[in-house]
Amino acid sequence: MGSLLRSLFAAEEELTPTQKLMYASEKLNNFRLISRLCATRSSYTLTANDLASVDLYVVLADLGQFAQLAYNIPETQYVFDNREMLLQPKYPFEGFEALRDAELLSAAKGTVAAVPVITRRLPSGDGYVHSGFYAMYEGCRDQVIDGVRQAFDGDDVQELAIVGHSMGGVLSYLLAVDVLAGQCPLPPGTPVTVATFGCPRLGDAALSQFWQQLVAQYQAANGEASVKDFSVKGLNDGVPSLPPVSWGYRHIACMPLYFYHGRLFHVPAAEAEHGVFTVEKDALDQTRIPDHPRGGHNYYNGRDAEKVVRRMYWLDRMMSEQSSGWQEKYLAKIAEFEQVK
Repeated sequence: MGSLLRSLFAAEEELTPTQKLMYASEKLNNFRLISRLCATRSSYTLTANDLASVDLYVVLADLGQFAQLAYNIPETQYVFDNREMLLQPKYPFEGFEALRDAELLSAAKGTVAAVPVITRRLPSGDGYVHSGFYAMYEGCRDQVIDGVRQAFDGDDVQELAIVGHSMGGVLSYLLAVDVLAGQCPLPPGTPVTVATFGCPRLGDAALSQFWQQLVAQYQAANGEASVKDFSVKGLNDGVPSLPPVSWGYRHIACMPLYFYHGRLFHVPAAEAEHGVFTVEKDALDQTRIPDHPRGGHNYYNGRDAEKVVRRMYWLDRMMSEQSSGWQEKYLAKIAEFEQVK
């Protein structure tokens, strides 16, 4: 597998020493081979006219920091209890500034992990959803809905943002369906934002139409800006290409986006099922080398999720093995591991 992946990228531009070290250190699955095998190429070329605004890029980058927490490495409560330490330079959540002023209202874990491959109709009867995905959602649904209700009942919460990466994107959409369908009632007029990154297809065309109808109904009652729905897929990420279109699955996002070499592009709705796009060079930043030129499932919003996991591993190990001076030893280990030789 390693030699096959190397041959796939042999024609790419030369990597910098830092990038070579980054890719040599990868441990997580980035689904690049799945992308090569399963993602279809759009005939539409993305240009500077398709670029998302800087404001939208920043909003999604901030929301993506909370999607990262769903990795649960470490547990969310630990992150918030120790955020001043974890946000420091060279520590796992360096650069996650959106967490600094955030308040954790509740955290929960699902009860289902296995994902069998069949489909089932939604309880509403409006479309089919992957049964394994829905079983995972049912395993956390009550806890999440209770958490949302408690947040609006006891705190000055003015907007609901539902975010998720990978399978978390699927769970985000299923929760959003419940929210807009009234299964998780919100105060009248509450704005709802859905933001997913590297989300697989979760249901059929009827589910997509049902979602569009829910969005339109909520917007008709509360204003066009009351629902925002963003789904970002990235370069060489194969997860959004699964399950395949040939099995009847479709993406449901109202606003599909494509993350490529540090730039975010709007994708025409008619091209939403494609996972590979040609991008005009004039639409890219010609003054700098892309940080993550190979893309992949764990490189959204300009962040390297692998680095968070790796640094957390060494932090936990040093803290558990050293009674004193663990900070210096941790920083020395990170410097040794991340230093380009």
